[in-house]
Amino acid sequence: MAENDIIIRFAMRDDVDKIMDSIKKHWDANHIMASNKDFFLYIFAGNGSEIYMVIAEEQSTGEIVGFFGYIKYSISIFCDIALIF
Repeated sequence: MAENDIIIRFAMRDDVDKIMDSIKKHWDANHIMASNKDFFLYIFAGNGSEIYMVIAEEQSTGEIVGFFGYIKYSISIFCDIALIF
């Protein structure tokens, strides 16, 4: 693999701070999703370690270079979702 390969994967709770930093850096430092972790988790946290986001992460640095959030309408495996960001 090349040094700047991008990995696309589902986000986990360990990624929340990096996602929020990416929102601050590349979108708006005052955005509520960049500044209020409790609200971020209220919207995007699932059961256990799941976060309702797909992230693109640079493999060599771990930097989040893209993300796409969604909200589930139920806990069913085949539930409806709303797309965000």
